[in-house]
Amino acid sequence: MRRIYLGVPIEYEDQVLSAIGEMGVVQLIKEPLTKHPMKSRISDLSSRTGKLDERLDAILAERSPEKMPEHAEEVLPQEFTCEDAENFLLQSETKLSELILDLQQLEKQVEEASLTREKVSFLAQNGLRTDEIGNFEHIFVKVGFIKSSLTSRLATYLAGTSTALVITAGRPRENLVILAGLNDDRQFSEESLKLLNFQEISLPPNLNADPKLALDQLEKQIETAQNEILRFKQEMRRLKSRSSRFGFCLSEAVRYEGAKQLVMRTKTRSLIHGWIPLDEVNNLKDRVEQIVPKPDIYFKTENPRLEDDVPVQFKSRGITRAFEMLTFVQGVPNYFEINPTPIYTLLYAIMFGMMFGDIGGGIALMAIGVIVTKFRRGVFAFSLNATKRLAQILIACGFTSIIFGYVYGVFFLLRTPFGGLLDPITSVEEIITIALVFGVAQIILSLFLNIINMIRRKEPLKALLGERGIIGLLFYTMGVVIGYRFVVEKSFSVFLQPDTVVFTFIALSSLVIIVLSPLIESYLRHEQASTLKKTLEGFGTGLEAFIAFIANSVSYIRLAAFAIAHEAIALAAVVLGTVLGNVLSLVLLNVLDFVVEGFAASIQSLRLMYYEFSTRFFLKTGVKYDPFKVGPNRIKA
Repeated sequence: MRRIYLGVPIEYEDQVLSAIGEMGVVQLIKEPLTKHPMKSRISDLSSRTGKLDERLDAILAERSPEKMPEHAEEVLPQEFTCEDAENFLLQSETKLSELILDLQQLEKQVEEASLTREKVSFLAQNGLRTDEIGNFEHIFVKVGFIKSSLTSRLATYLAGTSTALVITAGRPRENLVILAGLNDDRQFSEESLKLLNFQEISLPPNLNADPKLALDQLEKQIETAQNEILRFKQEMRRLKSRSSRFGFCLSEAVRYEGAKQLVMRTKTRSLIHGWIPLDEVNNLKDRVEQIVPKPDIYFKTENPRLEDDVPVQFKSRGITRAFEMLTFVQGVPNYFEINPTPIYTLLYAIMFGMMFGDIGGGIALMAIGVIVTKFRRGVFAFSLNATKRLAQILIACGFTSIIFGYVYGVFFLLRTPFGGLLDPITSVEEIITIALVFGVAQIILSLFLNIINMIRRKEPLKALLGERGIIGLLFYTMGVVIGYRFVVEKSFSVFLQPDTVVFTFIALSSLVIIVLSPLIESYLRHEQASTLKKTLEGFGTGLEAFIAFIANSVSYIRLAAFAIAHEAIALAAVVLGTVLGNVLSLVLLNVLDFVVEGFAASIQSLRLMYYEFSTRFFLKTGVKYDPFKVGPNRIKA
């Protein structure tokens, strides 16, 4: 990465800035003297377009639109004005309000016609014409629905009157009731029906008297209204497509405006200041020379300095690109740090496989990962890109699970015919030793990485002194040797034995230097500081380092613990098989193991990687490379 200074005559500013935006390789730097981007007409229009998009998305999502026919997308001009965008917004907002109103009316028509169709169907089933119900000169005929539990009460109310009552099957928990009687008894009948919450069938005028013809008439009304609804939805889709394209151009214009705010100007020249990858410097220079006469260009690059906030460009390839997301969860590595992503990739996959060692489970994980990579949309709250990266992580973890499953000799909790190189259940000490050695190697690696980072940042005192420098590495390695001898011989006298006393002396000397390191650093840097304060600070650092090294090393036993737990579940499947049967027992415990241990292994791998490993070297003070990038479309203010 290089710092770039580009000066051009002010009349070429827009052309040069547009070219830089189209190349998308320069991250602009905000100078202290430049103004903050002000809210402008373009940003207001962009905000309004976003709200219009949200309204259209909500309306279309609520109504579950059918798949619309494809239509040719309108190509927007290379340049258009704010007035063009504002006119589009006004027209679109008015059009959308009209479409919503028409759509609501049509949906109401469909709903009413569908209810009427249901009513007419009941009339047709009972041989009634639509003109046979209502109030006539001498009699009345009513048809409607009443709760099934209330029909006996209705018959009791109408006993002794001229009203005839027919009760037939109706809707769920309701009966269809047909009443006919003299008008003299109509008032009493209506009062009785009102008490029982009678739902009378009422039909719109101009409905054909023949129920079959009336049903055909209603079907045509519904079909016509639904076609209109479909047309309106298609119109909304077109509006949404055009609004999205306008919104994209407006957002590009907002970014362009923001970039112009970062440019410093004199009366005659514009100065563009930013960061650019080394391999793009000549490309940018050639592009600018195509726009501005070469004698009028000021072009200078500088190497980054330690005090600069240099953006970091990630160039991960293959599977390591998927594991970048694990790095970004913690933060962005400093430009002068080692990028831990490739190391994370290797360590996470190995630790997961060590805890979830099963050939069958690994194959299942890889299969799920392959399937998820084919998805065309994200799952849960993850974007499509994040979903595909998670799938690739699953594939990597499945691969290492297969390898360790071969080592353990396990296939879906069953022992493989060829056996295994190591059985966690019968070789508990061996698997714990392997886990501890792996943990010690990780901690030593983390100290090496911190030493390299400090050297790259030109901080030799931190690289040499302290609990994470060369002295800390010396203290830890000597402590590991002494600790191993103590575990083997189980006697405190081991610390003073002739073949161990040198390691003890080096470890204690290193610890003393760690305690005195704040005081030594203060003296070498000629800082005026309290001796007592620095000594107490060093004592706290030394005590913390002593405890942390032991605790972090022992923490890696969990790798062995989960491997042993996996084997214990396999034994449980055998025991449970005597009750449920071998097949059902294996299926149930494999599902349980896949879900529970799979999640646990994922979380524990992250925990070991983030806490025990990376905290010793990962500073997380970097800035991600985010170059200024815009498309060719322009909106003139």
